[in-house]
Amino acid sequence: MTISPKIHFWLPLLLLLSSGCMGVKPGKTGGKPGTHVESFYVGDEGMQYYIKPIPFHASEKGNKTTLVSDFSFRYRPETQPMVTMNFSIFSDHPIKKLDSLHWHSNLGKITITQIALMFIEKDKEGFHQRFTLQLPLSDVIRLLQDECTITIRHQQESIPFYTRKKKTQKVIRSLHKNLFVLME
Repeated sequence: MTISPKIHFWLPLLLLLSSGCMGVKPGKTGGKPGTHVESFYVGDEGMQYYIKPIPFHASEKGNKTTLVSDFSFRYRPETQPMVTMNFSIFSDHPIKKLDSLHWHSNLGKITITQIALMFIEKDKEGFHQRFTLQLPLSDVIRLLQDECTITIRHQQESIPFYTRKKKTQKVIRSLHKNLFVLME
């Protein structure tokens, strides 16, 4: 049995084209929030949102410790969604356990003590710790402001992180203008 030369040409081409479609994400928000937010339609559960990492910097001069957080949640208008906040702390010493996270802005404050360590690793530049916690979406909208502070406490030490960089503040304003406005 011989295979037609046409099949030799079309079959690999068809496989190549169809496999490329398998990796396409279900959707992405359009406009300005599209650079900071990815969204996915999840049927009856509404929309899944992922807010890309936002950096917070330590206030002390010479302290290179950085906190970088991302947020994910599912939203439907008739629910009070919880947000998963995953955050990394990059430091020169290991932080294996956080006692609390305090987040405040001019619109309020919250203290969270249920914080789980996801992993810790060491590289040539220091330590990378990854933590996770949950909080209501309403608190994220209220507290994620141009001027907000996240303070972590561990072993009698407090480290405040700020959103003072103009690029970070611009991202936060964009989130309020283009995403959070849909949920208020």
